Amino acid sequence: MSMSQTPDAPSPAPSDVLTPLSPAEGGGRLRGGNAARRVLVLMFAAAVTSGTAGLRPGSGLSGGLWLALYAAGFLPGFWLPLLVVRLSSRRVGLAPVLTTVGVGHWGGSTVRHGRLVVFRQVPLLPPVWLLALTEPAVPLGRLRAATAAGSLLSAVSAAALLACGGPAAVAGWGAAWAVMMTLATSIIMPGSFVAMLFRPPSGGAAGLAELRHGPAELAAVRALAAGRLTAAREALSEPCAEPGASRSLAEATLALAEGDVEEAARGALRVYRQSRRTERRAGAVRVHAQALAEGIAAGRWTAEQAGPALDAAVAALRTIHPKLLRVSELPATLATLNGRTHDAVALATRAAAIAPDALSRARVLAVRAEVLAAAGDGDEARRALTQARRLAPGLTRTALAARTVAPEGTS
Repeated sequence: MSMSQTPDAPSPAPSDVLTPLSPAEGGGRLRGGNAARRVLVLMFAAAVTSGTAGLRPGSGLSGGLWLALYAAGFLPGFWLPLLVVRLSSRRVGLAPVLTTVGVGHWGGSTVRHGRLVVFRQVPLLPPVWLLALTEPAVPLGRLRAATAAGSLLSAVSAAALLACGGPAAVAGWGAAWAVMMTLATSIIMPGSFVAMLFRPPSGGAAGLAELRHGPAELAAVRALAAGRLTAAREALSEPCAEPGASRSLAEATLALAEGDVEEAARGALRVYRQSRRTERRAGAVRVHAQALAEGIAAGRWTAEQAGPALDAAVAALRTIHPKLLRVSELPATLATLNGRTHDAVALATRAAAIAPDALSRARVLAVRAEVLAAAGDGDEARRALTQARRLAPGLTRTALAARTVAPEGTS
């Protein structure tokens, strides 16, 4: 059974939710991602080439030892600026939402002190933190000072190792390249901490205030990232005199997780149209598109009713923040709606592997269970469904998927 074929009768189409976004509403693009990747690849290639062609032969070290020393300098050089910002996060008005350890595909997760910890399959990197702004009134200079201090610490460490000569210099070259690559990529990526050293945040003070998370909003986004819907609902039940964009988007995300697709689509659309921050608009239009897709899957609307609005929302997200689209269930959902089941399996599998948090991964796994069931792989579909339930108990998207996955022992 396809996503648009459900036993529920479609509801009348609310025009405010299903009116497609116009091209004029597309807003700005979160620039820098593709350029940053190109710079990163070029600089990494230059680092390896220089080391292979000149530095390693001159060091008298074997290839394996040289690479080990180089990595021993590169990884701390990359991580020290992040660590300094994290250690000074309270002073500069930031708070951790989740932690990622390693790189590559999803390897597992746990929840510690109410915060999600994601383990990737390749343990090359130490912990990296996703931080939320909690005090926009804190002078931006404090954040700039913390970022500059971390970058300076990495640069000084690299210089000291280079001055030592011998094997230590190899580690120094690794640290030096890490500093240069971090600066080069961050400068051209708006919103990154290092970028704030060189340019003011987009949207000015009002745009920065949109990113503020009060205690309730911070608890809610932590709970949502961890797939804890009950905890998110409890956090958002706290009264708020002046709800901002962070609260509105968290409420829309929770409404979507709980199956209220119309409220989720309407709330996300409101944030999208009112926000000045490009990254906030990207998150809002993603929730809007997800709500439209889930509404079709649930039989709330037909594909004819919601399809044009869904296509417009996905097009806007692809323009603003294409990576946010790739790590969601939306590409697999669109492939399924267009009858490309096998493509949908591949897209869902890839998105589940690179999902940033537990709730996102649970949504993708639910869609993956549906498309696997449609492809005739019942065993894999049931495994995906079990994983989704474990990651985000009570997620409505998982309950929808369960309707299409045959129980174990049935054909």
